[in-house]
Amino acid sequence: YQKFSKTDYFFKKREHIMFVGGFGHSPNIDAVIWLIEEIMPKVRKNNLSCKVFIVGSNTPETVLNYAKKNIDIVVLGRVSDKELDNLYKTCKLAVAPLRFGAGVKGKVVEALYNGIPLVTTSVGAEGLEDVEQVVKIANTSTEFSQCIVDVYTNHTLSVQLSKESSEYCKKYFSSQYACKCIIEKGFDMLETGI
Repeated sequence: YQKFSKTDYFFKKREHIMFVGGFGHSPNIDAVIWLIEEIMPKVRKNNLSCKVFIVGSNTPETVLNYAKKNIDIVVLGRVSDKELDNLYKTCKLAVAPLRFGAGVKGKVVEALYNGIPLVTTSVGAEGLEDVEQVVKIANTSTEFSQCIVDVYTNHTLSVQLSKESSEYCKKYFSSQYACKCIIEKGFDMLETGI
């Protein structure tokens, strides 16, 4: 993520929710099933009408079946970079309802990079310093659904999260930051003899 372009987040021109993740990875399957079965029904009880676009290769039959039963669940499967970029520019928010997994999540960093407001879990936020200041974090279906509703319906909050997530990504995922870390760690290694 070395090249950063200005991200314009026009709240009124955006709609719908997006999830990105390859389904060869079991945490993504669990996340989507939890999103569809437990989170989105609570979102709909708040009279929020929106589609959920699910992006990712190797979509399992269980997820495809949800799309057949719910007109607001749209399984796109694997998409081109251009199509994915368009989703990041037109959807109102991204979700990463991960309940297990390890390390920094690419889908979280990608959402930050694209300046789209994000709702995730503590697992989704793992390894990212101070990220709770720029994303909404919720660990129960009730909390997660309320965060979706709050971000989706609040113009000021959405624009703020968009701006802050872009700035966060520039701060922690720029080539300048990487060079600074290498220089600092390099000196630490010399001092400790490692």
